[in-house]
Amino acid sequence: MKRTTFIWVILTLLGISVVLEIFGAAFLAVTRDLSVYYGSHVALNVVAPILLAADIVLTAFFWTKLWAVKADILRWTNLYFGWSIFKVTFSIIADNISDKGTQLGNAVELAVIVAVWVLLYRHLKIVMSSNASSSGMNSKKALLLFGGIILAVLAFYPAHTAYVMSTIDGPALDRESKEWVDSVVPLILQSWDPDVMIKNASPEWLQFVSEADTRNVADALRNEYGTLTKYGTSTGEAGIHVSNFTTTITAECVVEADFTKGHARVFIKGIKHGNDWQLFSLHVDRDPNLRWQNGQLTDQPPLQNPGDSQNVDGIHYLKLWKW
Repeated sequence: MKRTTFIWVILTLLGISVVLEIFGAAFLAVTRDLSVYYGSHVALNVVAPILLAADIVLTAFFWTKLWAVKADILRWTNLYFGWSIFKVTFSIIADNISDKGTQLGNAVELAVIVAVWVLLYRHLKIVMSSNASSSGMNSKKALLLFGGIILAVLAFYPAHTAYVMSTIDGPALDRESKEWVDSVVPLILQSWDPDVMIKNASPEWLQFVSEADTRNVADALRNEYGTLTKYGTSTGEAGIHVSNFTTTITAECVVEADFTKGHARVFIKGIKHGNDWQLFSLHVDRDPNLRWQNGQLTDQPPLQNPGDSQNVDGIHYLKLWKW
């Protein structure tokens, strides 16, 4: 049976989805510890990669079914999109449990999946039971409705970003982030206790730095700098990142500290999950020129006119407050 333009569009998107999932899974496997993807929730961490592998296989299989457009395509359409809804629903539940903060993005994805499911099913039903002329007209209508779905998502994104920004309590976030830094960082610096680091580590930290590596880092810092003799002033800034309907609140600070083996500057980045602040990254250096710039450490001169808002690595970064 002849494939319509709308079917070609869905085939293309499914093909891209499979390729991106394969490369994404390979990248995560190489760069992160997937056993702590959802933090300390062991069951979620076990199920997540299984679902990812199953999704790659099922998407590729459904692509072959849609390519053939045979009599069983309606049944496979229901099975595939039903699976997709189950997978995204799992992600929403897991995100709520682990405070990853991606629930809204997954909810938008869920709405789009349902809309495309209904649209594709109706289109295929007409294709399977009508002549070529009516199939072509149905394809144009399906493409228009699909385009409307995409435009609705694109319009919702800036509206969501504006809403998030309007609900953020800047002064309160400023106070709580500084309080967290001044309460947790001295405990870490006192003797470079790895247990304190691990206790306060975020899921993001644990994905990149295992508990064993954290202990090795703590030992190396203790050997290099010794123990804390004076905790100086902490200065920094709190900010919000909005990307793909995911809101991430972070705080970046610099602590001047004296140790038994000399003075050093401690660069701390915290991330907020739910109501809790956690350790995202830690760097210790004697370089007086090192500083934070848009979430990255640099020793380059400051930008002449950086403004209040920049686009860094594809993520809209808005600097809100300073301590």
